[in-house]
Amino acid sequence: PSMSVINVHEKVDEIERALRRAFPSVKRVISHAEPAR
Repeated sequence: PSMSVINVHEKVDEIERALRRAFPSVKRVISHAEPAR
C-alpha cells in the first residue's frame, strides 16, 4: 500500500521480464497489479 503506482508498475515490468528470461518460449506475460484491500 505504501508504493506509488509508478513504482508498482516498474516492479511488475521487472517480474514480467524475469519470467520471459527464465522461460524463453514464453512470448508474452500479462499481469495486473491490484490495490490492497
